Amino acid sequence: SLSGFKRLLPLKGWGNARDVRKFWEEVMQNRADRVMSSNAVCIEKQITLEDVKKAIDVKIAARLGSTSCTHTTLTRTDPFEPLSRLYRMEAVRAKLQQLQNTFILAQKDGDEAPPLGHFVFVGSPGTGKTTVARVMADILFELGLIGRKHVEETTGLNLTGEYLGHTKKKVEEQLDNSRGGILFIDEAYNMGKGTFGMEACDTLVGAMTDPQYASVVVVIAGYPSDINQMLETNPGLKSRFTHTLEFPDWCPRDCLDFFLSKVQEKKYKIDDDAKMVLEKGFKELIRLNGWGNARDVDAVWKAVMRFRADRVIKHKLEGERRFTEKDVAQGMASLIKGRQLAEGVMAPRRITCDEEASSNKILDAPSPFFSVPSFCQPTTSNLSSHRHEEITLTDLDENQPSSVAIDEDVAKITPTKEKMEKQTKTEFAKHENENPAEKNASASIRDPDVSDAVWDELQAAKEAESLHEAKLRAEEEERRQIEYALKEEMAKQAVKEAHEAKLREIQRQREQAELKRREKERIQQRLRKIGNCPMGFQWSQVSGGWRCGGGSHFVTDSELHRHFSYSE
Repeated sequence: SLSGFKRLLPLKGWGNARDVRKFWEEVMQNRADRVMSSNAVCIEKQITLEDVKKAIDVKIAARLGSTSCTHTTLTRTDPFEPLSRLYRMEAVRAKLQQLQNTFILAQKDGDEAPPLGHFVFVGSPGTGKTTVARVMADILFELGLIGRKHVEETTGLNLTGEYLGHTKKKVEEQLDNSRGGILFIDEAYNMGKGTFGMEACDTLVGAMTDPQYASVVVVIAGYPSDINQMLETNPGLKSRFTHTLEFPDWCPRDCLDFFLSKVQEKKYKIDDDAKMVLEKGFKELIRLNGWGNARDVDAVWKAVMRFRADRVIKHKLEGERRFTEKDVAQGMASLIKGRQLAEGVMAPRRITCDEEASSNKILDAPSPFFSVPSFCQPTTSNLSSHRHEEITLTDLDENQPSSVAIDEDVAKITPTKEKMEKQTKTEFAKHENENPAEKNASASIRDPDVSDAVWDELQAAKEAESLHEAKLRAEEEERRQIEYALKEEMAKQAVKEAHEAKLREIQRQREQAELKRREKERIQQRLRKIGNCPMGFQWSQVSGGWRCGGGSHFVTDSELHRHFSYSE
């Protein structure tokens, strides 16, 4: 029953002795039902563990607003089962199992359970942090360390308010919703930014030492460097997180394995050539900004499914559950092209995967059926007369937009079309004059049987490709200018808001000072009306009342209240 009360107390609505009395009545009812159902001749005067467990479950279910409580009936034998659907979870799983074993052994030895503490999850998006938080809620609940299987999910930005006092209210609301469970704060590093972010950190530190929130397990998550920087801003916050779980990024082999597991789960088939294209695509996608690990693999799956649907419907192949090389190439190309347009440039990314070296051997092997050029930087040389027969990832997605729409606020600082065209021509001229030797070396030799019309068309195509490359460089420069201007504008806005806030605070202090001055003047007038000081000295407030400037006359607070119904 003690562990049951530990689960009940953190929940809202705990009524102390009233709830204990109701719990007793529930236990006695369970005992009566058990004895009567057994058809025993003598009524036993004994309360069993089952009587108590049923009463606890009913009380918790009623408090949570559900019709039943499942604490004594596990929904699955292995609480770690959801982790099997993720990759590179070995270290995370080992840490959670170690935590579980520590508390199980303490229970068996009859020792006091060690402090549970709070957790830091560090890793990139899509590495399974939220999933692990939910798994951890199941484990802690089954150990009786938290009152319910509940994870309150929020973000650091959502915990920061918009005005003074708003942040504290928002943090406390999330803490109240998390009683008896886990408060999961994703992108928690936003709490360490700005005045309101610091207020959120301070409120969280106070709550983690407040007895009324003792039942809440706090988990913060985000990028390692950002989380460390946030914790450094508040030493009190850093000392209260006793567990750190690291979530590594996925490598191309992890992505391929996850994709193939979905193929098998959905009972599809996939061509061997498609697997090679898939792994090559993941290798390029990982190097782009905004890589989302499992989230992006799922996005690739959905894109491939769309292109497969187009092919099946177009060629009337209903019933065929297969992914072709072209399905995969088109789906991967659409995602990579969209990411390039959104990010502007390809950002190198360190891949920490033991299988990377071995996977490169597979990726570099040429396919006899499919030529896979670089996804991000297609070459403009080595043109072949058989190019129309060659499938490339960039050729398969011609309907994608060539530019990204710019928000109205950004449009104000965007260069004009004429300026862009001029910049493109400048870039092209610069490119033409940079390496003349290299340009001459790469010039193609005209075959004897090529007509003038065909040759002129080929040269025009080459020039168009060069202009396109120059345009891409100009667009990248434009993006950088816009980004710089936006940062300047945001900095100015932040300074302006801070100045306005300071002016409002000064005005508030002035108003308070004026109110105090007026109140003191009213008191002085009332004291003069009493007439105890014939010299007309100024009165000063002292302990227990007011004394005139000469020191010989004194009016108590009670006397002042009796004359004017006033007290400080």
